[in-house]
Amino acid sequence: MKTKGEKGQLGAKMLIPLGAYNGEHVNVRLDDGDTQPIAERTLPEVAPRAAPGKLWKFKSKSGLTQVQLKNLDPKQPGMFQLVVQSKKWFTAAAANETAANTRLTVTIGSQCFMHPATKKTD
Repeated sequence: MKTKGEKGQLGAKMLIPLGAYNGEHVNVRLDDGDTQPIAERTLPEVAPRAAPGKLWKFKSKSGLTQVQLKNLDPKQPGMFQLVVQSKKWFTAAAANETAANTRLTVTIGSQCFMHPATKKTD
């Protein structure tokens, strides 16, 4: 996370045990100890890209700028790589807690995946 200069940047890349993606809604939420949520956006679905069943991607110029799901089957069956990026999505004042107290939550359909922030630049 980068908050300095009102950058509102977030970058996350993680492996999630999703099994399959079938066009479910995707909710991306950022919280800390005193602001819940710092930022949040729900996408009705993430559009398929490239070969069917392999890659889905949402892109925008500001705010939540990217959500990407990549099916890792057959290399890692049942696992997906999730990438989330943002630019000018939140203010420094809203995200004033430490990295240890900040968490990213991504909900895909009814499945919820949480990850604590590991690095934060104020």
